[in-house]
Amino acid sequence: MAMPILVLAPSPSLLEASLLGDVAELEELIPELKEVSRKLRLVKEMYCRPLLIVEAEKLKEYFTGMLQAFTYHFSSIIAFTFSGLLLRPEGDVSLLLRRLMKLERENFSRLKWVLEEKSLAYNLDPHSIVEMHAAVVDCSLWAISSTLENGLQGFLDKLSKRAGRELAELVSYLHHLMYVVLAIDLVLLEDASHRRDVLETLVSWGSSYADEVESYLDTLSLLISDESYKALADYMEG
Repeated sequence: MAMPILVLAPSPSLLEASLLGDVAELEELIPELKEVSRKLRLVKEMYCRPLLIVEAEKLKEYFTGMLQAFTYHFSSIIAFTFSGLLLRPEGDVSLLLRRLMKLERENFSRLKWVLEEKSLAYNLDPHSIVEMHAAVVDCSLWAISSTLENGLQGFLDKLSKRAGRELAELVSYLHHLMYVVLAIDLVLLEDASHRRDVLETLVSWGSSYADEVESYLDTLSLLISDESYKALADYMEG
């Protein structure tokens, strides 16, 4: 099974925390932050900005056509970031991951208010916008917590042996959600040019993808829990 790169990663909103303010602690955790942010900017310019101005009737075809290339570049950036954390001396990894979780929560708390304000300014549903960002952050927090509890190899082994299909579905929906979220953020956080009908469609898609991500996270949480997995196995055996 391929390593679930987009699951084992900080959220993109955290990696671009400079949009909201101080990043000193994040740079301490991720020394490569400036280079990561530069590469994320290139991905958004190449794949997300054009998405916002596609004619509405061509949006689905364009989105589907660009998704694989977007995922390749985005996943490569994210994998580099998280791998750097996990390759630190073993005694430091647990502390670093806990600090990363704290920063994820703090950054999302700040981001939430900005998103709500900007959503209203663009006459979009704030709840939908916040929930799709929350799904991305929840995925990051779940993966970090599971790594802390099981160790990286233990976490990956459980996913591979118990939840291969479910993980593949989660990652697929997460790919779609990431593409949509980064495009929407260009509008809300950077006032990018866009077509109104395209923006509304992306919000609708993002809400649907976020629901699927949260649903699969619930399923995966049960499958990697030894107690829940044993109970399920006993039930299936009758």
